[in-house]
Amino acid sequence: IPRAAALPPGVSCWGAADVTGLDGAARAELAACVDALGAISAVAQELRDPITTLDKLCGEAQASHRLYLLCSEDHLLGLLRLGVKHLYYYGAKGAVTEMDPLCVLDICVAPSHWRRGLGLQLFTHVMEAEGVADPATFAYDRPSSKMVGFLRKHFELTAFVEQPNRFVVFDRYFTLGS
Repeated sequence: IPRAAALPPGVSCWGAADVTGLDGAARAELAACVDALGAISAVAQELRDPITTLDKLCGEAQASHRLYLLCSEDHLLGLLRLGVKHLYYYGAKGAVTEMDPLCVLDICVAPSHWRRGLGLQLFTHVMEAEGVADPATFAYDRPSSKMVGFLRKHFELTAFVEQPNRFVVFDRYFTLGS
């Protein structure tokens, strides 16, 4: 992952408007970092193409998406992308429900920084920033087995009904009054 000297240390939140306000050099540095970590995320999820790039964040369809970045003094360590998606949820008995939950669309920590608590640090920061008390409030886009394990370990999220669209909405979502 390229150096990210222009990014602030800690967790920062970026939207399309924030990115378009950057000068050319800062935007290019941010794109190099985000695109590199997005590519790593795609490999981890066994996807053909990255789902998180700076250009995609700035696209019209994702204008309301937010990208949280966890940085050290000079490197991007992790990212988490959020956005609302319109979903069709198929219940265990076949009933279909339309819903518009806030979704975790992508999350990745640089492999050289795994097992240091950075994913949990980023995730809990995002929950606080978004005013989310329970991670079951989120839907998750095609979570990897590592992400499902992370949610089970840290938040006791286990029960969900498999969906054709591969989004995961945990059963607890429906008891929260979301």
